[in-house]
Amino acid sequence: SSHSSHDDGCVDTFDQPLRARVAQDEPKYHDFEVPGMSSEPEDYLYALEKAFIVLPEVCASLLDLAPNVGDSNGVIKQWMGRSEELMEATDNVKNGGKRLNSCACGWVIFLHGSGGFTYDNSRFAIMMATMGYGVLVPDSFAAGPTGFRYKAGLADLDQRLKEQNSKSSSETFWCENNVYEAQSSCIPAMIGGNSSSSDTYPLCYSTSVKCITSHREDWKNYYERVYRLREMELKAILLRLPPYIAEAHKFFLA
Repeated sequence: SSHSSHDDGCVDTFDQPLRARVAQDEPKYHDFEVPGMSSEPEDYLYALEKAFIVLPEVCASLLDLAPNVGDSNGVIKQWMGRSEELMEATDNVKNGGKRLNSCACGWVIFLHGSGGFTYDNSRFAIMMATMGYGVLVPDSFAAGPTGFRYKAGLADLDQRLKEQNSKSSSETFWCENNVYEAQSSCIPAMIGGNSSSSDTYPLCYSTSVKCITSHREDWKNYYERVYRLREMELKAILLRLPPYIAEAHKFFLA
């Protein structure tokens, strides 16, 4: 089984369910359970299959991809889409795979924050692309199959961004969210309690100081589950590293 050892000798077995309790004087929150986590990297491949990709200008040009994003200067020269959209583009261009393998200065695997690929996360990725780097962003909110957390992604992301950034009045660089459905929210299970609603997920969280201090061991183990999810997603990607990253001159984690 999968587990980690703490300095105090306690062991958290990740494949077992975890009960997280909340403070009694926090009526809007409820105790909840986090299901056991698989130790098989293949169960987390959604993070690669649904990853966001941001390409520098030269890569977009070589793959005949219309630029659809740009830096804060309003110059639209980079491309953003999903991994599946990139793979379709490489298939449609002669020697597309070879072109993709050699067009960037290097590649960055960028892990987004707790709210997904929103706010400064997308801005940082675009800025790295303006410097010539390709960026792959595993989407932890594509984890619907695991039941841990989920946000519905926009369909045809590359085309949507192209349309929005074709006019200065609708440029997306400073927008809060460019990649998920506007009405899709990942409601923490601690708010939904034991509700069977498909919109509540155990690894979406609302940090409460009272809850954490009232059940410290519960929440220490809980946040270790959050980190464990990201660890397994990254492990799945590294075990199936795409050729364009594996063969890159430079490769960074960020």
